[in-house]
Amino acid sequence: MSVRLAGSASDGNLRGVVPNSWKMERDEEGNYTYKITHHVRSDSNLDGPVAVFNCPGLPLAGSIWNFGTEYDIYAYCLPTASVRIVRQDKNHIILDWYVDSTFSTKRNSKRCQDERITDPLLEPPKVSGSFITQTEEAVYDMDGNPIITSAKEAIRGLEFDAGPATVRIEVNAASLGLPTFAAMIHTVNGSAMWGVSTRCVKLDNVTWSRNVLGTCNYYYTRAFDFSVNPNTFDREVHDSGTMAVGRPEVGSDDIVDWVVPEIPVAWDNTKKKYRRRYVDSTGHPAIAFLNGSGVPVDDPADSPKITVKKYPESNFFLLGIPTSF
Repeated sequence: MSVRLAGSASDGNLRGVVPNSWKMERDEEGNYTYKITHHVRSDSNLDGPVAVFNCPGLPLAGSIWNFGTEYDIYAYCLPTASVRIVRQDKNHIILDWYVDSTFSTKRNSKRCQDERITDPLLEPPKVSGSFITQTEEAVYDMDGNPIITSAKEAIRGLEFDAGPATVRIEVNAASLGLPTFAAMIHTVNGSAMWGVSTRCVKLDNVTWSRNVLGTCNYYYTRAFDFSVNPNTFDREVHDSGTMAVGRPEVGSDDIVDWVVPEIPVAWDNTKKKYRRRYVDSTGHPAIAFLNGSGVPVDDPADSPKITVKKYPESNFFLLGIPTSF
């Protein structure tokens, strides 16, 4: 072994590793910051700071503060560290190094530190989110009843706050994949994801950038902006309108308009159904609630809802995004 911790068994000392120095600070918010320095010895003039930094026994990023009788389960080793020369012989061969590590109880890390990642393509996705407030027209109340006047006419133009959640995911990739995600803009999830059902997650936008790694090696950072509506992005509207299906007069093929409060009779399947302008009892055009087959009904509660599915479905997991948070 060309590099080893001073005081380790491989260094001929069975007492255990003793840090060269350590200290602790506490800030005004009560967070603890520990700094510890370990002494690393080298047997080869080929050893450099990278070999020293990877010396077995040094604290790994993400490990907890646990040295001697010291133990703090809430203090984690930060990914930041420094390596410096302590001593070299007359031939300028470096023999001793110091490695400085920092532990903190502050929660400021944005990724797991269980391994040292140098390849950007191996970095886990960055996930963030928020809520937005927007307004949309409501045609049904919270109990699913149509919003109507006392005369059983639909009230339109009522807008209420709607606050879908937003999720932003940044992923590094070797290739851009523009045709793939361009086709997914303004589509919804085709299967359950992130704890919500089908058609409850919509891809709103994608931003991307090309990055340089090393000597003109490229990789891409893609940011996907999703909105989440647990109640689905499909819309429900009244089965209503100014047109209704007319019926033939008894014994003739003449067409008549529906007139309130006339109640529809059973359809004669041997005769043709006619679509006519709906008028009220005074002969003026009006909006009617329909029964799902174009026939007016007196009670809006008897009118079924029409579900409008506007957005196509996509498999968002093809984008390399997390399956869960």
